[in-house]
Amino acid sequence: MNPSVIQLHRPGQLQLSALPPLSLYIHLPWCLKKCPYCDFNSHEWSATSAPGQPMPEQAYLDALRADLQAALPLIWGRPVHTVFIGGGTPSLFSPDAIDRLLGDVRALVKLDADAEITLEANPGTFEKDRFRAFRQAGVTRLSIGVQSFHDAHLKALGRVHDRAQALAAVAGVDAKRVAQRLMGYTHIGALPTAADYAAQHGITRAQQDAYAVHSHQRALQAQAWLSDEIVVINGLQHDAYPRALTLERAARMPLAVQREGAAECAVSTLAISTKADGAALVLLCTPAACQRLGLTPRAAWLASASVGADPCTPLLAAQAAAQVALQRAGIDNAADLQAIELHDAFAVQGLSFCQALGLDPAAINRHGSGLARGHPIGASGAIALVRLLADLQHDTAPGARGLAAVAGAGGIGAAAMVERV
Repeated sequence: MNPSVIQLHRPGQLQLSALPPLSLYIHLPWCLKKCPYCDFNSHEWSATSAPGQPMPEQAYLDALRADLQAALPLIWGRPVHTVFIGGGTPSLFSPDAIDRLLGDVRALVKLDADAEITLEANPGTFEKDRFRAFRQAGVTRLSIGVQSFHDAHLKALGRVHDRAQALAAVAGVDAKRVAQRLMGYTHIGALPTAADYAAQHGITRAQQDAYAVHSHQRALQAQAWLSDEIVVINGLQHDAYPRALTLERAARMPLAVQREGAAECAVSTLAISTKADGAALVLLCTPAACQRLGLTPRAAWLASASVGADPCTPLLAAQAAAQVALQRAGIDNAADLQAIELHDAFAVQGLSFCQALGLDPAAINRHGSGLARGHPIGASGAIALVRLLADLQHDTAPGARGLAAVAGAGGIGAAAMVERV
């Protein structure tokens, strides 16, 4: 494997009057049932999976406190202005445990007085009195994971709640305002939003399938090319998912979602990136570190962006981040770039990205995309950046520039601009 090394490069000295505030993410990994699409670190804890055993709340909180204490030298006393408690299903923890957790946070870090503190919850575990107690413990916002309001979709996704429970959870928060404060909910299902977007913007199934077929074809043609950047594990020398597809075969693939009155814009299973395992490593170094360690950088880091977009259309977050990164790098036209990598979880996402940036779909993901490789949650952005660096190294001259972009659940987008050195 050829290591990917990026030299940090800034056009001028960065001047900050004060270090920016931080956001703290806390992971509580247990849930009633692990959904089949979930690739997060989560574990079932229920009367069936752990009969007669209480959840090890206190032991886990002890470990979290020790981990936070170990990290304190890294944050230099910077204030924390948001806390997000995710999982798993954090609302399975007792209000007393959440109260202790937030007390430990306040004792160890400089938490803003008006900090937003979010707790993830599952509609299937919604209890008004319990959430009032969470509010008293300091939680100011709920993120209720409503993947869909369609029972058939919820059943296919393996969710423990149905439409009625989801509506009751949202109505319960809104009507009672949980101790006089509206906390809200988050509809985080990307598949329904992809189907809605396709129907609303007239992106047909034929267009989506053609985009996906092209991605698979490119990935198959590039297997030898991609070997330099892939670490061989158990004899596997290339991504195993790309298929030999044609438009005729694509037309026979089953539908995943079809909106009423928009059959022509349905989303097929081919137009969705399948779940996959994967990892990637990119090393970022200062010029001094490169010299000290004897490293030859492949590229210079020009600009980056991490943005919060509309959670109702999370697939659009990558293009929002890309537009900010381009602006920060002083580039007016994305078509002037020599390489662009987008991790596309859906074909409709790739098509929308290209339309927003004025690109021909053939200009991005020249050697296949996430639709062909699969979707390794948590690694997609790093893999896109490794791909970008490899293409710049093989295909361009020094000074060539490229863009990598990825979207995350809930409306988070990230993008990076690099230049070959």
